[in-house]
Amino acid sequence: MQKNLGKIKRTVEEYVVLTVATLILVVGVYVFKFPNNFSFGGVTGLAVVLGAVLPTSPGNLTFIINMLLLVLGFIFLGRGFGVKTVYVSVLTSVGLSFAERVFPMDAPLDAPEKRPSVIRATELPSPIPAIAEVGFNISLIPGPPFGPS
Repeated sequence: MQKNLGKIKRTVEEYVVLTVATLILVVGVYVFKFPNNFSFGGVTGLAVVLGAVLPTSPGNLTFIINMLLLVLGFIFLGRGFGVKTVYVSVLTSVGLSFAERVFPMDAPLDAPEKRPSVIRATELPSPIPAIAEVGFNISLIPGPPFGPS
């Protein structure tokens, strides 16, 4: 009984980590990769490229491609293909489709140029260089340090 409880707890912890990691991936892909038309490798990269020439969104293409690959995986690799692989693939696809519907983006996010902190920093004619005394030498190499300090 105790052994099964530990195994269940470990499985739940693994799926929580997978879920959090996948949601971070979804946010990164949706906010940075899709609107900037970055096309790295993999399914999302292919979806970005195809999304530029097909009349559907990269999120929908990611879903379609992932589902096709999962079907092929089950056909060629069998049932032991991997429940976690299926879970992450489906969660990624559904997450991207959900993000497209809830937070539609037509262009990359722009820098907040009108915020006070940005205005003050950009109004200065040039940044003031920071000059500091070189103190104790922790490298134990005699002489002054090389390079900018």
